[in-house]
Amino acid sequence: MPIRRHILAGMLALPLIPAGAQSIPPFLEPILANGRPRTVAQVLLLTQKLAESGACARPEFYSVPVMRALFGEESDANVNESPYTIVASSHGLQELVTADDESTTQSPYLKGVWLDVRRPTGESQFQAACFLSVTFWGEMTGLDYPGIRALLGEGERDTKAERRRDVMIGVHPWGRPPTVYKDDVMGEAIIHYRAGAGSLTLNFDLHGKLHEVSVSWPKGLAVPDT
Repeated sequence: MPIRRHILAGMLALPLIPAGAQSIPPFLEPILANGRPRTVAQVLLLTQKLAESGACARPEFYSVPVMRALFGEESDANVNESPYTIVASSHGLQELVTADDESTTQSPYLKGVWLDVRRPTGESQFQAACFLSVTFWGEMTGLDYPGIRALLGEGERDTKAERRRDVMIGVHPWGRPPTVYKDDVMGEAIIHYRAGAGSLTLNFDLHGKLHEVSVSWPKGLAVPDT
């Protein structure tokens, strides 16, 4: 445990990349006051702050400059709008990848961290006001559960959601987690955290490594003042 805390402290102590001079919405200024993330831990803390701020529910969040402010000017940022939904995305931070995994070996373009955010622009059946996801592709330092628990706390494991997922994808017809395929106690785990009025859901892969963080903001709830 002392060694893990020492490693975590070192990761958080790394200097952040300066955010640059581009114009960003006022609510993002304190979130990006120290610059862009350079470690997985800093990406997770950034995601937590975005969840707390209700970022995905704010119209001004959906712009290419904002997406590049999060992951860097060199990131691949896009915004697309349909009559029903607006979607913004950013792909970058490839420098966090220490080695290829099965997915990036087959599809090298996936390598790095992907952010995807969507909000309805008209009548919608969305169960929340908006959704934001951060996905990690490739081997990275800091995706293991013990390190994440030291950073974010224990969280609440959702075994019922894990069983529902397993049934939906046909892994096990009577709803038991496919433990035979897992090589880690946290394999395929789903863990929830509160983030102000928002929420964080962490999804782990078969090997017990974090793969995706999902954020939602309650429907009809006003976002915090900037």
